[in-house]
Amino acid sequence: MRLEDAAYYIYKFYENDFERQKNADIALIRREIAGIYLPQPHIVLDFETTGLDPYFDEIVSWGLFYSNTALVAVRLNDSEDSHNVLIESLKNMIRNLNSKQAPKLQLWAFYSAFEAKWLSEVVYNNRLEWPFELRELKQMRGRLTDILPLPFDDPITGRNVPLVWRKFTRTGDLAYLSLIVHHNYADIVREAILWALLKNKAFKDFFADGDYIIYYDEDEELEG
Repeated sequence: MRLEDAAYYIYKFYENDFERQKNADIALIRREIAGIYLPQPHIVLDFETTGLDPYFDEIVSWGLFYSNTALVAVRLNDSEDSHNVLIESLKNMIRNLNSKQAPKLQLWAFYSAFEAKWLSEVVYNNRLEWPFELRELKQMRGRLTDILPLPFDDPITGRNVPLVWRKFTRTGDLAYLSLIVHHNYADIVREAILWALLKNKAFKDFFADGDYIIYYDEDEELEG
């Protein structure tokens, strides 16, 4: 399947969110997820970036899963201002969630060393500033999509994000941006499910309720 076709298919799920926030630097997209719940103070965090090096690359979007809510924030342009607004929005969100907790926030990430780099070098000045503890979700070998092969309609992987981001910044076409949003969304939902599985071995049939799953009819390779 062509990347463009996948983008326009996914875009319809986020079109209203983008339309409401089209004049802002970032868009915040929130969904309540049926059947998945993270009790306080546990939160899932996932970054989508333009590369692996926080000294040269940038964060495109971040996703948080808390309680029964999936929240994704994404930049709407490639300006420095939009990057700064994205970073501040994450810090504000963490600050707000932390103020509601008696124990310290527990931020969970799949392969947390990746998130740790960006938290230390981009979001905060160093680990001493973290108002949370970062915990590891990756308890076994394999990619997240291999460990939890759920029927999400997620046409791209994290490796595709830099390419998709370049296509968006060159064209301004929000359909490309919706692919990144949806990938970030799918990852934090998967990670929330993985957290529940790790915490409760009796947690079964976690994808029986399809309210949070977007299905796709074709199984084809993407063509950039």
